[in-house]
Amino acid sequence: MGFKLSPRLFVLLFLATVILVLLSAYVGFRLDVGSRTIDALKRYQIEKFEVAKDKVETIIVGDSSAGNAIDARFFTELSGQYTLNLALLGSFASGSSFNLIRYFKTQAPHLKNVIVIYSLGIWRQPPSKEGYFETLRYVGFPQQSSPVLPSRVEYLEYVTGLRRVGQIFRKVFLRKKPRREVDPVNDFVLQRGERFSNGLMDIRPHERLSEDMDERKKTMFSVLDDLCLRESLNCIYMHGPIHTALVQDSPGAVERINSFIKSSKKIISVTKVFRYGDWQMGDSANHVDPSAKKDVTKEYHETIKGYLKK
Repeated sequence: MGFKLSPRLFVLLFLATVILVLLSAYVGFRLDVGSRTIDALKRYQIEKFEVAKDKVETIIVGDSSAGNAIDARFFTELSGQYTLNLALLGSFASGSSFNLIRYFKTQAPHLKNVIVIYSLGIWRQPPSKEGYFETLRYVGFPQQSSPVLPSRVEYLEYVTGLRRVGQIFRKVFLRKKPRREVDPVNDFVLQRGERFSNGLMDIRPHERLSEDMDERKKTMFSVLDDLCLRESLNCIYMHGPIHTALVQDSPGAVERINSFIKSSKKIISVTKVFRYGDWQMGDSANHVDPSAKKDVTKEYHETIKGYLKK
């Protein structure tokens, strides 16, 4: 006599499977098992902060233009203040900066300065919800709400998504590793071999910055501005480095971005554009070559040393 699955048992098994999948996804989120480059970099930066949080005085947050531009050790020497470069990647960074600054503020008793650096090209992209959700694990939901901040319902959908189950499988069973490793020497993600500095990359003809600015990105900047005001933080905003050939044909885009950031209430907005030629640029039009990182760090420090809180 064959086994017959009753409708009731079928429903119970289906519900049990759904619950198991949702719980697996949530456990994967809580254990932070992601195997992508951004996952490895985020863990590296948080671990670095945890080791030095009792002595750090200046932190740098932002996207990869910041991570590749500022040598934190050299900046510490120049400023006389212990500095950590805690930058992440792309739009993930703009979605995460709000939570990370809140977290660093509560954990670092001697924090005096927060330097925010975004590439000029990122202003056309919306802030990443993933970046926001992935960094909520450190600090929790803010008391203040904003239309640009994702909701708790969206958060629940994110942490229980099926992608989490896939992450657990790739990490635990396939031993999946990031496409690009974090380079402790350069204190950021390892750059690719093809670079402007070695002649293997070029700016395409007529390539220029978009004059479009995402409204949600602008609102997120205002949310950061309010946070710096509310927490009495000395926050400084700067543009990330950019290839000279890309920015020289984009005066409208630069002017529009600068006009917006100058409207901040608390953030000190530096409108200078840090532009460099082929020999100083790495694997992207906004990534400084590691060999030029100290020179660029010095220029950034010279530009804002009068704004740093002692």
